Amino acid sequence: MSPRALTAEEREIQKKQFLEVSKMLVIERGIRNVSVDDITKACKVAKGTFYNYYDNKESLFLEMVWQIYSQVLADAEALLKKTSPEDIRQVTGNFLKNFLYNPQQVFFLSNHDGLEHLLANTSGEQMDNFHDREVESFARILQMLGRDTKRVKPTVVHNYTHAMYFMSISNTIITESIMETIDVMVEGLLNYLFDEEEKDA
Repeated sequence: MSPRALTAEEREIQKKQFLEVSKMLVIERGIRNVSVDDITKACKVAKGTFYNYYDNKESLFLEMVWQIYSQVLADAEALLKKTSPEDIRQVTGNFLKNFLYNPQQVFFLSNHDGLEHLLANTSGEQMDNFHDREVESFARILQMLGRDTKRVKPTVVHNYTHAMYFMSISNTIITESIMETIDVMVEGLLNYLFDEEEKDA
């Protein structure tokens, strides 16, 4: 007799297990040292089950990264909803600095090299989809800020934010005055976010 098909709820639970177990293994061993075999063994399922949900290890890890990344964006959205217009610039600046000075996402910090390796080995289509999701999220936040996304471009904010983040965790490219540099970069982003629309006013 063939095994019973899982319900939609059971499939969702199993997929969540893959993500949680994979994150635990990656934090423990690093991205490069975790295989599909490791993941399925830890989840106590057949290897074929993994491929019911993901095309490869990279697609799973990208989804795991997206979960962590999207939580930061959700935190930003929640903060903006309760911020008055007159405080929006200062609150935005503080949020950026708090994230860069005190990164809460241990995963990103402890797996920076592994993330670079992951991105280098991810298909162009997967990366395009991930990038599009990121930019859409930035566009949503810009709309919450009341910005005109034709003038203040989500792609520019996306690129700038990534540059600040990777610079903040690098101890080889920049070794001196990192915090001061971050302050200058954050101020530059705030100028772009809040002053761009007033240039032609």
